[in-house]
Amino acid sequence: MMRITVLLSLLAFGAALVHDLSDYSTGPDMSLEDSNYAATNGKPVFYQIVMGSFPLRRQYKLWMASLRQVGKYEGTVVFVTDKPGCIAQGLGDKLLGGRMTYSDKNVDIYPGVPGMGQVHILKVKKPRSVRGIKMHKSKAWQNMALAKIEHPVSSIVYTDTDVVIGKELNSFMAYEKSLEKKQHTLALFPDIGDANWEGGHDTDGPSGKAVHTGVVVMFPNKHSQACLKQWGEQVGGGSDDPKPIHHFSNSLLETEIESEEGSAGVDQQALHHAPACRNGGDGMKKMSTSYLLLPNEKSMQVGKTAQFVHITNTERWHEIKESTKNRFFKEKLQISDDIDWEKTGACPREVWATPEYMERNGIKDELKAKAVGK
Repeated sequence: MMRITVLLSLLAFGAALVHDLSDYSTGPDMSLEDSNYAATNGKPVFYQIVMGSFPLRRQYKLWMASLRQVGKYEGTVVFVTDKPGCIAQGLGDKLLGGRMTYSDKNVDIYPGVPGMGQVHILKVKKPRSVRGIKMHKSKAWQNMALAKIEHPVSSIVYTDTDVVIGKELNSFMAYEKSLEKKQHTLALFPDIGDANWEGGHDTDGPSGKAVHTGVVVMFPNKHSQACLKQWGEQVGGGSDDPKPIHHFSNSLLETEIESEEGSAGVDQQALHHAPACRNGGDGMKKMSTSYLLLPNEKSMQVGKTAQFVHITNTERWHEIKESTKNRFFKEKLQISDDIDWEKTGACPREVWATPEYMERNGIKDELKAKAVGK
């Protein structure tokens, strides 16, 4: 009995510790003291949004494998999804590190590969549109508060699902870490095209490029918080869960690529209309493009790579041959053979259309429940 009592006490203490530490990453209401503590004592977190039909693909698995196997990233990973069962099933024990260690209505936590950080799968409602998915970029710090991270979060490194880590991240993480105590709103890469960089107080000067929102670093300071809030308002048009811009079918499972193409650049456009991001603190930081590669068939064939290889779903993913991608992933990056990145439709509806899913999305009618589960 005494052993049981001690064990329960230790578990309670552990839970309290997690809660106390997570208080330092509560986002919009973060105090200056908490912000400084997080920047000084915290660690970065990699952040991925996998919603709509993306849980039915395996790009997130390729991303996770490249993050660990190629990038050698040892820290915490957070997935935001409306289909947590699919993510857990797709990643499997090898990438999750074993069975779930904690679960509540907001998050499922897995131990992670031995010697590396935990994997947190944050469970959110199904959005009404692709813009609703993109809103979770601006909600990153709010999501951190729900994810029960076991350490203070000094920054969030967001990447799109179609980004692959192509080199060890040590040099980038050291560079990114050096930005955390400054007062930048965001750190992004310049994009390709003719638009001008509007980074605000960037000491490196204008780059002649627009911003690339496929990789975004967010900081725990008040300027970054204000920027994310305004960016989200612009993306959502003032709504927390915006309707589609155009008329599509009721399901996001078949339309989000079409929707992305129909509203191409919505993130960039919204950021352009968020002056708090340009003018707050030290403005947006322009990161060196040496860390980013937007590949094509030729560059992949010759094995050109970078820390972040963005094979955009709306263009490059379809234009580059499957054989070229496979050779690049397996031979150049040496990602393990068990990563079935090309597999789609791999998550049965019964895995994600659970009672918890129904409750989270307010589906009470039995006929609607059956329709979701078909």
